[in-house]
Amino acid sequence: MTPNVRTLRQTILRLDAEGKLRASNSNDSECLRYLVNYLSQEADSDRMGLLKALRNMALNERNVLGQPIDEPRIDTENKNNFRALLTAQPLGTAAKGDLDELYEAIIKSESFSA
Repeated sequence: MTPNVRTLRQTILRLDAEGKLRASNSNDSECLRYLVNYLSQEADSDRMGLLKALRNMALNERNVLGQPIDEPRIDTENKNNFRALLTAQPLGTAAKGDLDELYEAIIKSESFSA
């Protein structure tokens, strides 16, 4: 994990402690709650909650009832929703690549304490 992603993690936790994380709806609020809990405690239940909330958002946005679920498209939407959630935050100069790397670290359940 790059130093930029570690800094991004610290920034998210600092913004949460300062009450500066913004949620535009209940889905964003749920995702932010799981994200902050996972980044601070690395509990797998929070990681799974975040991924489930992102998937539900993608399914609600893209799935047509009665049609098969397009898993690659849902995976792409999960990442896009994660990026959009963090892009809406006052993170400073966080690059798209750093957001993607953080998302991949969460997917892979990588430790942030190393």
